[in-house]
Amino acid sequence: MRITYIIESLSNSGGMERVVTQKANWLVNKTNYKITIITFAQKINENDFFTLDENVNRIKWYWENSDKLHLLKKLEKWLMNNPQDICISTYGREFNILHKIKDGSKKIVEFHFAYDVNKHWITNTCNRWKAYIIGGLKTWFMSRTAKKYDIIVCLTEADYKRWNTDKIVQIYNPITIKTNKVSDCQSKVIVAIGRMDKQKGFDILLNCWKLLEDRYPEWQLKIYGGGDSSIYEKQISDLQLNHASILGRTNDVQSVLCESSIYVLSSRYEGFALTICEAMNCGLPIVSFDCPSGPAELVADGVNGYIVSKVGDIESMAKCISNLIENEHLRKEFGNNSHQLSEKYQLDYVMNKWTSLFNQLAKSKIQH
Repeated sequence: MRITYIIESLSNSGGMERVVTQKANWLVNKTNYKITIITFAQKINENDFFTLDENVNRIKWYWENSDKLHLLKKLEKWLMNNPQDICISTYGREFNILHKIKDGSKKIVEFHFAYDVNKHWITNTCNRWKAYIIGGLKTWFMSRTAKKYDIIVCLTEADYKRWNTDKIVQIYNPITIKTNKVSDCQSKVIVAIGRMDKQKGFDILLNCWKLLEDRYPEWQLKIYGGGDSSIYEKQISDLQLNHASILGRTNDVQSVLCESSIYVLSSRYEGFALTICEAMNCGLPIVSFDCPSGPAELVADGVNGYIVSKVGDIESMAKCISNLIENEHLRKEFGNNSHQLSEKYQLDYVMNKWTSLFNQLAKSKIQH
């Protein structure tokens, strides 16, 4: 079977790039599929952030000020000359054009974002009511286009319920890190991981930490992630925080997690919150806002962590963190439960669902 993933770039350290790389590597090692990854917004001299298996066919296209018509022609020509069984859009600029190409392949769009992500994106640039109206329209257009694909794959059960189509399939993202150990939950470190973006709510987290730092001077808050951290560095200075630090992106997520004792997710919204799964895999208790979408499906409140019902409620989040700081036994109990609950997000388990879907699509292709 020949499968092609289309993604704008693999030079970033984000969850989507990590997952696509890991899935491609698994497929070329565990199946006889021929896997290709095409990028079109990554400069030729930019390296992929994550390591791809040498058996993955890697194609880089790049041109300044690329437009959709150019991309359509380029993709169409390549697909006609290199017939594929399945082509997968990752909801980049290719999303609006891939389904139009009549090359005989089955088309999948996999969403690494929440169903209503357009509303959240627009909220960053305009007022709430304008965001609601424009975001609603963009979501409608997105939904209409997605239904032109053979299959839509979403990440969460919450999003699955939002789609009004029988083409929808829900598959969780797999845990993409490997570790032979788990945290002992004894270090005095609280960790958060994500890109330096308003979505991740690190401004909220730092305000929350302000309520805790003086009470627990031996504890540290460490935030890892790529992007411009200057606004958060300034916030740390303005709040006079002495035990909070921004540490940039890391290639060794598993060590960072295993050397911490509590994982906090302060996001305003998520597509899935893969970092929660990774923290669970490393045996950490979780404290997270109940943001859309994902955390409430991953964290069993009072079992492997705490879910704070209202996004931005720093007092409630601080109380949950405080409970874990003050009770090492509870940290270890929650951490152990996290590790056990992470089983259904393991790579083999998730990828078996993907191969079943691919085989089903290939069979329907032959029948037609």
